[in-house]
Amino acid sequence: MLATVAGILYDSVMIDKNAESGVQRPRKRWRKTKWFYGIVLAYLAVTIVAGIWWSAYSHRKFNEAVDPIIARGEPLAWSDFATDPIPDDQNAAILYRQAVETPLLKNHESLSEGKLLAVADTRGNELMDMLEDFVREPEVRREHPQDVRELLKMAADVFTLCRKARRLDKADWGIDFDRIAIGFTGPPGLWLYRDIAYLLSLAAIEAHESGHDDEAIEYLRDGVAMSDSLAMMPSTLTYLTSIGTLAIVNKPLEVILPDLKIGDAPGSVRPENLRGLMSELLDTGPSSQGVTLAMMGVRSEGYEISRRVLSSDMSAGQINADSVDGFYGGVSRSDGVLVRWCFDSLMAPVLRLDAAWGVRHSDEFVRVSIAGTAPEFRRGILPAQRDAAERLEGNMLLKPLSSLFAPSLDRVYVYHYGILASRRMSAAAIAVRMYQVDHGRRPETLGDLVPDYLAEVPQDPMDEPGRTIRYANDPDMPRIYSVGADGADDGGSYDDLGDYEQDPKELLFFLSGRPKRPREKSDADTEDNDDSDR
Repeated sequence: MLATVAGILYDSVMIDKNAESGVQRPRKRWRKTKWFYGIVLAYLAVTIVAGIWWSAYSHRKFNEAVDPIIARGEPLAWSDFATDPIPDDQNAAILYRQAVETPLLKNHESLSEGKLLAVADTRGNELMDMLEDFVREPEVRREHPQDVRELLKMAADVFTLCRKARRLDKADWGIDFDRIAIGFTGPPGLWLYRDIAYLLSLAAIEAHESGHDDEAIEYLRDGVAMSDSLAMMPSTLTYLTSIGTLAIVNKPLEVILPDLKIGDAPGSVRPENLRGLMSELLDTGPSSQGVTLAMMGVRSEGYEISRRVLSSDMSAGQINADSVDGFYGGVSRSDGVLVRWCFDSLMAPVLRLDAAWGVRHSDEFVRVSIAGTAPEFRRGILPAQRDAAERLEGNMLLKPLSSLFAPSLDRVYVYHYGILASRRMSAAAIAVRMYQVDHGRRPETLGDLVPDYLAEVPQDPMDEPGRTIRYANDPDMPRIYSVGADGADDGGSYDDLGDYEQDPKELLFFLSGRPKRPREKSDADTEDNDDSDR
């Protein structure tokens, strides 16, 4: 091939000698092709220069996106989340993992997954299937007192482990940060922590109804501590699990507080124990740090996907193949120099610029995660939401990574500010009960609780900064409330039929106990009504 090209070039520069004039002239072949070769060479030169500039420009934009994060000392790569190991005797996570491995919960998980169990294990699973009803429905609990006590006896090891874990303020969940975990969801059996929260709630209610109020508060404190420990992982799913478990263990307070006995008498809760629960609820640091850590996890996940695509190294050896769902992209290093050059010069800059936008976008969620109230968050994230909406419109060929960086996270923040409000309302409700026991009546306003019971009236995270949670001192239905997701103060209104639990306008804590929900009509009730009509 080279000989052929050389021959063509040689022939093209051969010259003719005019016999008459003796003037040497280039042959016609060269005259016809010299412009073609010039254009080709110029095109190649421009392409190479443009490719170098294009690649350098994309690198610069990507560095502009990641450098501020690195400068702030925040984790960017997945491995950046790794910390110094915690000794086993100081690690609460080990005890919680042991709790989900106890026979009661492990057997329930196995049967739920369709695995066969010995006949002796089915009784525990029967009772676990009734657990939520025991907590939520007083009638069911009163109809099955023996079953409740049997279930709590089976869960004794769970309670012991949770009590031990509460004394430890550090949690290392054993995440392998040396492996890139795309789609990391948390430790195995994550959903079982919800079951533990229900068990702790049931134990608290049973202890209260049995006249052991101090132990009831201890169970609730165990639940708060477990929720805070679950928030120490860089995952939105684990953070939502943390929120869910705390919401579960908060509910029994509405059952317990109306007639909670406080003091030194047998069966009463010690004031210092009750103040301990109130202080832990008011300490919203774990929840606030948890949502920021979850957003950092989302940012790192997108960054790691982009980095692997750009390095053409999306291999099962580098990424947890069980959680990638077959997502392998990029160009193998063995695909040849030409293919590799085309990828690096043409496609890689496109991906790099798209990844740079993604890092900036996800970083906005991290930045506004520290907002103290929902309105502040909404104002802070609005530009990023508009930018994402515009970017995800139209042709996505030049934006293949954008969808990875623009998940729908709004609901996470609704739940986040909702649980902050719930913690503060529960703490204020405890203070109201303490005031009531000391004074024989409830306070006229929440301001009456300051400074003897509360350092200050808690802020309402669903409302504008500086506005506090509300108190409706209704003789029939006293309640503490937050304005809720719509931000409008409706005076703590609720539906008398009990439908307030479905998308309530406001978040409510009922100081005299939650109103009973209407029981659904049974088939027998329907038949009776039909007979009466006839």
